[in-house]
Amino acid sequence: MATEPKLDPEGMRQRVLDWPSLFEKGYGTDVTLPAAYRKAKQVVFCCMGGSAIGAGMLGDYLAPGLKVPYLVHRDYGVPEFVGKDTLVVCVSHSGGTEETLSGYAAAKERGAHILAVTTGGELAKRAKADGVALLLYKSDLQPRAAVPQGFGILLRAMVSLGIAEDHDDIVQEALTHLRQVVQTVSGTTRHAAADLAGRLHGKVPIIYGSGLTADAARRLKGQVSENAKQTAAWEVIPEQNHNAIVGFEFPDDMRDHIVFVMLRTGHENPRHSLRFEFVESVLAERKIETASLQGVGPNRLSHLLTVVFLGDLATVLLAEKNGVDPTPVEIIGELKSRLAEAS
Repeated sequence: MATEPKLDPEGMRQRVLDWPSLFEKGYGTDVTLPAAYRKAKQVVFCCMGGSAIGAGMLGDYLAPGLKVPYLVHRDYGVPEFVGKDTLVVCVSHSGGTEETLSGYAAAKERGAHILAVTTGGELAKRAKADGVALLLYKSDLQPRAAVPQGFGILLRAMVSLGIAEDHDDIVQEALTHLRQVVQTVSGTTRHAAADLAGRLHGKVPIIYGSGLTADAARRLKGQVSENAKQTAAWEVIPEQNHNAIVGFEFPDDMRDHIVFVMLRTGHENPRHSLRFEFVESVLAERKIETASLQGVGPNRLSHLLTVVFLGDLATVLLAEKNGVDPTPVEIIGELKSRLAEAS
């Protein structure tokens, strides 16, 4: 199943296969935070792109047991409610994300507790100068490839703050299972990720998640775009059922261009299951193609990690089918240059 070196010279496929070790490395981060942070009445994450995905997936995962409001803010500044009783977690892989730095400045002005999570850059510089909590980690990966590590770091931080229960046993169970999945897909060319890549090739995927897989759907959409350089979209059930479900009639040739992808787990709300089944039946009646990824494993974390890992792998295999290198994202660099010129 090896990807041709000329198509993947920087080894994005191997980075995906490193999911278990990267997650383990992140979760193993030594996290010691000020006692006052445990008194925060809400948690707001300021982050974008790959740096935000870990926070989003973690929110979906922790949602059933969360006792404080948890918000992922993907924009400039911070919401008006942020104040002295808020913990603002500023996450920027590079340390230079302008939206996140804007959020940091606003949180500082409001007197919020601040935790900076980064590899360095301006964010680390400001955190050190201001004496706020800083989780500095090492990584030479692109932000989207570092998501497993970032997800692990943020989970460890939430455990340290008492926002999440102790996860050592849960994490070890999930890691054991995920390593088995990685070993399986590494030994064959016939597996769920390869099948999904084949179904996505030449189509516009519209990805549906729910509950535990809501932000996993956003993740897969982003990976299709960044790795395979292919357009994609995402929706969340049950919200999709209140509007987008009506849009399956046109254009007339939809079935030639679109594939709907369902991210399922054994831990979804039973009502979500019924909704998925109904959507799939409607699409089948219209002869519109569907595909799915199924989370498996001994616990909820395993189901989430399995879905995300297989989705990541599918996008690298899709990049190969498209004949493109999955690593470069030149157009994002062009945008940043344009924004810098306008500053």
